[in-house]
Amino acid sequence: MLLIIATNLVFLPLMETLFTGRNIIRLTKVASTNNYASQLLRSVSVIEGTLITAFEQTEGRGQREKKWFSEPGKNLICSVVLRPSFLTIDRQYLLNKCIASAVCNTINLLLGEEKAKIKWPNDILVGNFKMAGILIENALSGGHIVSCVAGIGLNVNQDSFPEDLPNAVSLKMISGVSKELEDVEAVLCKEIEAGYLKLKAGNFDQIRNSYDKALWKRGENVSFTNNDFPASGEIVGVDDSGMLIMRSNNKTDLYKHGEIVFVI
Repeated sequence: MLLIIATNLVFLPLMETLFTGRNIIRLTKVASTNNYASQLLRSVSVIEGTLITAFEQTEGRGQREKKWFSEPGKNLICSVVLRPSFLTIDRQYLLNKCIASAVCNTINLLLGEEKAKIKWPNDILVGNFKMAGILIENALSGGHIVSCVAGIGLNVNQDSFPEDLPNAVSLKMISGVSKELEDVEAVLCKEIEAGYLKLKAGNFDQIRNSYDKALWKRGENVSFTNNDFPASGEIVGVDDSGMLIMRSNNKTDLYKHGEIVFVI
């Protein structure tokens, strides 16, 4: 069941963008902005770049049905609707790389220094602390992506987190300064659009390079568990299908999401 309480539809040219965030749907309370966006796409023609935000999200989701906790009104909870029909299914992870790099860039711009890193597959860390999570859901048809809902949770003004989330952090906890959520939205939308337009123009290497530059522990040897067995290896990168490339004992291995767990 979709839970929505109070909705405001905003058509204001507040963003320094061509289309991303120019149409904003603001929800007071919703189960999940991604679920809301997906249902909206099934019922109406949604303008590309539509931004859906929520003051409170009751059933926020991460990858593999993990929960995303956010104190109401403190953080940026949003989903962006895109229509990357130019992108073939075999290259769909380039869209993930584009969005992850945009979130990373947003945090670095707001902090005034390059501190954020992308921890494969969907977390954004500052140090070893999680500041943002990403959930991208694509609708596919005829070998292409028909539509994309990019869900983003970015910790902005929250001062503390539950004990079962010991590695969470917010912009305020690092900078000591509160930020207007609308200002954070504006930076995020601008960064998403810049990367998305590069993707649309076919500048795939720029997307890959930006992602690789920000990839957590890239080129370093890390410890992880594989089917509960301890292991270690060097993070080489992530291929266009989303597989993590690891090198160990002069051997290269590929891992799907969920196959390994990093030891931090």
